[in-house]
Amino acid sequence: MKRKRRSTVPTHELRTLLPHRLAEMQQPIYDISGYLSPRFQVSMLESKTLPFRLRYLSSMLDVPFPEGTRGFLYFKHMPNLRSEVRWRVCEDHGAFDGGHDLALPFGAAWSIPLIKIFNSKKYFALRSLIFRDGLVDSQTVALLARVTPNKDEVILFDIFDPFVVDFLDICVNILLFKRNLIARGSIYHVFSEAALIERAKNYAVYSGKALVQFERCQDYNGDEALCLRFLEFLTPIKCTKPDYDTSVQPPVVGALLQKRNSSDLPYQPWIFTLKFSAFGRAIANILRISV
Repeated sequence: MKRKRRSTVPTHELRTLLPHRLAEMQQPIYDISGYLSPRFQVSMLESKTLPFRLRYLSSMLDVPFPEGTRGFLYFKHMPNLRSEVRWRVCEDHGAFDGGHDLALPFGAAWSIPLIKIFNSKKYFALRSLIFRDGLVDSQTVALLARVTPNKDEVILFDIFDPFVVDFLDICVNILLFKRNLIARGSIYHVFSEAALIERAKNYAVYSGKALVQFERCQDYNGDEALCLRFLEFLTPIKCTKPDYDTSVQPPVVGALLQKRNSSDLPYQPWIFTLKFSAFGRAIANILRISV
């Protein structure tokens, strides 16, 4: 059954992100089930209001919030700049502790990372409320000033954290932040193959979105490297090239990304050797391994 989307979008007032102050601030409870982009606002001094909108899946704008998304936005304190704003599903203020966080289709908690809140104009209202509620200290603000993610970057706090990829993208852009260390870079042609790169501008051989995860491995010379495992498909995965000889193995949930140089050769895991690029060496430095 197709999920019904709500056509009218009211504005929801956000008064606090502190769970223990929800009742004190008389924070209304909201049900945003079925909305594609529910509107919120934060009231500031001199009757000024700051608006912002939410999305359930930032990479899939036509997916509404699921049924049962009733509750409150709140600030989740976590170490190493992992803090984020989440949605607690519950029936009222008193049921907050017994509720649960809204989840994404692949199981992770729906959230807006603190790094994005502090580096995106669209979250200025949330940022203002975070300051007003006293949720970040000066040291955290100083660290956030060092990290400015680009729009298309995947933000990872551990290189082995799961993340979403689009098979049509020419590269995977990553911002890795751990223990106050930063690694930033792009890995090109992860889902395409060399022969196709040379003869066509459209490098993609598959379309679709998937949840993936890097794993530590060694390349064929014994050097430190990363491989990539498919955890879940978020959309159907389709081949984009007629009569494609599958030099990039069709993705399989639970399997590693594999490639081959010729149709008469066996598949081998795709690998990213750390020592061959500045980005790879920066990752090795964060992992505290020598390359």
